[in-house]
Amino acid sequence: MELIFPGLLSIALLLLTSIFLLISKDWRLSLLALAMQYIPVFLLVSQLWPVQMALVKVIAGWISCLLLGIGAVNLPGNNLRIRIPFRKRDKPGIEFHSDSNTARLSRTKAPLGNYFTFFAAGTVFLAAVAIAFRISSTTGEAYIYPVLGGITLIGMGLLQIGFTDEPLYISIGLLTITAGFEIIYALIDSSILVAGLLAGANLGIAVIGTYLLAAPQMEDQI
Repeated sequence: MELIFPGLLSIALLLLTSIFLLISKDWRLSLLALAMQYIPVFLLVSQLWPVQMALVKVIAGWISCLLLGIGAVNLPGNNLRIRIPFRKRDKPGIEFHSDSNTARLSRTKAPLGNYFTFFAAGTVFLAAVAIAFRISSTTGEAYIYPVLGGITLIGMGLLQIGFTDEPLYISIGLLTITAGFEIIYALIDSSILVAGLLAGANLGIAVIGTYLLAAPQMEDQI
């Protein structure tokens, strides 16, 4: 009974943040949601690992968000493109505007892509629920929330990668997948070395994402 409330709260936060990441058009809010996503990850992992080891995941995740934020802020004029799931930027009814402060998107009518995004996210979550209950029937109910949270993040991260071609959002999707994998792996192993390697993987993704953000400007300067 002690694990029910933090487990449900963690799943609710994971679902809200991951769906927001799919539909967000502001890179600042996306990075903020990604940072908040590591809080329920910590709550789930802390049920399986010591609190000190679970904190490593939060710190590594927040540092990764900071690195991606630094890379995005340093873009000339913050001219970061915004992705629309399954919509072309040059399609009638969609206009893309950018100024020296931020990138903005205006639409003349509601995008069909957002409806598909909600449908896809709901399908992933229902599949994650089915898999989690199937696994918990053999391993015990104590594992249902970590399994559900991990599978949900992996599925949402895959959707994130499939909906965009932007380096920042691809990096966010990879970090989401990694967070889900970390929750699942915490059920199997509690090694300090593994925790350090997974934290290094998060930082590596963030560094590569930051480099890809800056690569077009570096090519222009050559």
